[in-house]
Amino acid sequence: MRKLLLGLFISSLCLTGFYSFGQAVKKDDLYDLTSTSDVLDETKGATQWSLGWMAWSLEFPVNFRYALFSEVPAIGLYTDEGYNFRRKILVINLNAGMLELAPRNLRQAIIPGVTQFQNIAEIMAIAGLKCTVTAVITGKGSHTDDVTMVGKEFNISYHGLLAKYNSTLDDHDPVTFSRDLPMGMFVPKGILAASEDTIPMERFANVHQSCHVEQDDENNWKISPNNGRFVPIAEISSFWTVVKIGDQGENISITYHLLCNTAAIADAVRNAVESNPDNFNAMLAAVRAVGDNLNRDEFSKGVLKDWVDNISHISRPFSDADPVM
Repeated sequence: MRKLLLGLFISSLCLTGFYSFGQAVKKDDLYDLTSTSDVLDETKGATQWSLGWMAWSLEFPVNFRYALFSEVPAIGLYTDEGYNFRRKILVINLNAGMLELAPRNLRQAIIPGVTQFQNIAEIMAIAGLKCTVTAVITGKGSHTDDVTMVGKEFNISYHGLLAKYNSTLDDHDPVTFSRDLPMGMFVPKGILAASEDTIPMERFANVHQSCHVEQDDENNWKISPNNGRFVPIAEISSFWTVVKIGDQGENISITYHLLCNTAAIADAVRNAVESNPDNFNAMLAAVRAVGDNLNRDEFSKGVLKDWVDNISHISRPFSDADPVM
């Protein structure tokens, strides 16, 4: 019986997108709406790595009008003209091992009643749930060097996920779709609740997301409303987000975020990532050193090191010569 269950589990891993522990594999750079700065009017892609022997990549946005990746949320500032997005610097496509580091309440948001010592990846695989797990570093994007992001209210946007399940790549007709998506933010470090319409924190609840055509202008595509909000209060913040979609919540996206909330931090982290294009562990070591190199406050340095160390914990060095965290 145990052998049968093991065989089913291994087969399910191949079908559901979970991947084994293993060394990192460099993937193609990523481009979506968050790579384009409304202020600087330029496109800068995010670096992408994947862990595991079945290394996977983020899918290209399904709907060109709502060109946001479905697997990870966008972070932006909601304005009367629309969203000013913050640029993704690094995306790491993770494996099921990352869920062993997830906090208890996050795991129970995914699988109610699961204990901290159960293998949540195995439970999801046997249940036929599809889950993607990513780690993302987000920088300044549309914010200029003289504008701080500390103390501003930002949004978590899952409109790319909504677009994926409600439209197709060749859909050229006006498209309108909306849904209440169950989601939550967990272990927010350097984050406070917004003045109103805060994303659910340390819990799971429905948040409305809408993609629609501007009235009397079918060429003006909008995403709304101004909800799912939070406030960074440190130069470096981190948190987890979880969202479910599907009639039974069978499609789950989990993201482990690192947020660079000043131009100096964002630029230094981006330089650390881009200066180590072919060595995953050297890149992580360079990112980890940014807080010390810039002599940042103890809290921000601690958040940065904790995020990097968690990623390093589930990855394997390429060789003995690679830096060890």
